[in-house]
Amino acid sequence: MAPLYENFGRFTQRLTRWPLPAGQTRRSRPRLTPPPGTQPGCEPTGHRWRVLDQLAAGLGMPLVCVQPLLVGRARESEDYTRDKTDDKDAVLIARLVGDLRCYVPERAEETWARLRHLGARRERLVAAATANVQQLRDLLECAWPAVLGCAAKPFESNSWCAALTVVLHRGNGRPERLARMRFSQ
Repeated sequence: MAPLYENFGRFTQRLTRWPLPAGQTRRSRPRLTPPPGTQPGCEPTGHRWRVLDQLAAGLGMPLVCVQPLLVGRARESEDYTRDKTDDKDAVLIARLVGDLRCYVPERAEETWARLRHLGARRERLVAAATANVQQLRDLLECAWPAVLGCAAKPFESNSWCAALTVVLHRGNGRPERLARMRFSQ
């Protein structure tokens, strides 16, 4: 089995070019057909490897993937740690595919693809909410540090959030106005 390798390290595709039959040019060839016994393989980092999976499926070839950890270890064993290039990584990936140290990735069905998308969206929303809470905590520590000591876990307390909302609304965003009002209203 002759390995065909692919690496998307620099947003470019570098596929090996196989020889053409006699009398055929690249433009006159109706379809790209790999020679028999080739196996497309890649390191599944990022999302670009899925495009290669679709291209391989269009040719009727199963794509195989190599674990990024194996590629890193192979780079260390070849002493390529300081000289990382796409061409050298592609050779390492081809060698690992040739040694059958690879796996066939599972194709996502519509339901699982939707769940994966929703999980990624939830992760982004949680990260944004956490960042907002940290930013608000930083601002309150500078501008109004006493309010943070009113509850053990202020941002998880519904009553603390409601009280802070009332204070800021009544004072039009300036809590010192509330101190002048006292309890007159």
